[in-house]
Amino acid sequence: MESQILGTMQINNPDTDFIRQQIISILKEINKHWQSCQITFIFPPTINRGYKTQPSFQDILGTELSIFLPFNPQLDQLLYSFIYKMNRTKDANKIVLTIQKGELEEAVINVMYDPLIVENFQANLPKSKRNKTIPWWANPDETKGLT
Repeated sequence: MESQILGTMQINNPDTDFIRQQIISILKEINKHWQSCQITFIFPPTINRGYKTQPSFQDILGTELSIFLPFNPQLDQLLYSFIYKMNRTKDANKIVLTIQKGELEEAVINVMYDPLIVENFQANLPKSKRNKTIPWWANPDETKGLT
């Protein structure tokens, strides 16, 4: 099944500025010969807080590079807070940052809702639990400390 992205938004506000700056500081530490990258953060509607990161780095020729992002608790907290805030008013489960190495400050952040993320999550649950779980951003125990 093909993913249908709904409600893609390029957002520029203090929250995305903090996320952008945190990712830029992480990327400045990566001493590989990358030229461009796209980092996708996927937030499935799990019961416990969590997300998946899919970084994609290319060199100057467009060749895919194998580079991993280091763990960063500050970025985690920013991402969790942002998704929590977004989901209070509009569905959001995917953040995509696109950046060129020579133009770090011009990084673009898009926020979207991808129903395929929810479908894949539900498909991996036992049939008795499908469509009966609440996502972590709607669970008061999981959102303590998020603003």
